[in-house]
Amino acid sequence: MSLTIVNAVLCQELDIYTYADGINLNYFSEDGEWEIQRTWNERATYTEGNYEYARVYYYFKLKRKPLYYGLNMILPVLVTALLTVFVFLLPAESGEKIGYCLTVLLAFMVILTLIAADLPTTAANTSLLGRNSLRF
Repeated sequence: MSLTIVNAVLCQELDIYTYADGINLNYFSEDGEWEIQRTWNERATYTEGNYEYARVYYYFKLKRKPLYYGLNMILPVLVTALLTVFVFLLPAESGEKIGYCLTVLLAFMVILTLIAADLPTTAANTSLLGRNSLRF
């Protein structure tokens, strides 16, 4: 993922230049969700009417760290799906098949509720887990 920050200034008032190739990250603190792979900047000028503007582009190339989503979203769903298979190992005479299936279904719904609380609220993109659970 790339993030671009743009700053434009009228050249007659203030002409801006890039100082170095990249961005100074001395005061940057590491994030648990994203990793900065590369930073760079570019200077461009353009004319609009009789005025010349200088524009500096700051670019950040980011990479998402997948450990959080793997441990807190994907792993619980996979374990719940694995528990669903164990219903076929229960003998039919025990009468616990329906209770076991309902318990696993309720656990799955709790997991989906916790996952939905962590995701941003939007109607355009929903999680694949929630979309697939509606098919049942």
